[in-house]
Amino acid sequence: MRVFLLFFCFLALILVSLMVGAKNIDWSNFQSFLNSGKPVFLISRIPRTIALILAGVGLSVSGLIMQQISLNKFVSPTTAGTLDAAKLGILISMIILPGMSDFYKMGFAFLFTVLASLGFMQMLQRIKHRSLIYIPLLGIMFGNVLSAIGTFFWI
Repeated sequence: MRVFLLFFCFLALILVSLMVGAKNIDWSNFQSFLNSGKPVFLISRIPRTIALILAGVGLSVSGLIMQQISLNKFVSPTTAGTLDAAKLGILISMIILPGMSDFYKMGFAFLFTVLASLGFMQMLQRIKHRSLIYIPLLGIMFGNVLSAIGTFFWI
């Protein structure tokens, strides 16, 4: 019953996402909008909604992986410095090779993020006292150090 309710809420949120945009659509003129604004619906709103769903799935899976690797339920990519590592990776790619396309910057950020995550896991292996709060705190400090490095190079 609970899964059915969550699935129903998920479908309702998908419909809300499809209806909200620069020009809001209500159910009374939905058929007329499909006749006149079908290209906007197919080009903009459906891909946006699919991208939102895939981003949410990716974040939840990456959070679960981080929790299983660190054996801590409070660790997530944001509390392990992963987001700050990606920002620093993009910044370094912009400094080293400013003419790269966005695709290569994304790949450079991904590589930098993987290396930073491996570095965080190496730090976790060296911890003797594994408290439930200590590991996410270490990750937040690691992320702040990466953010400070990025701020230093940005300014």
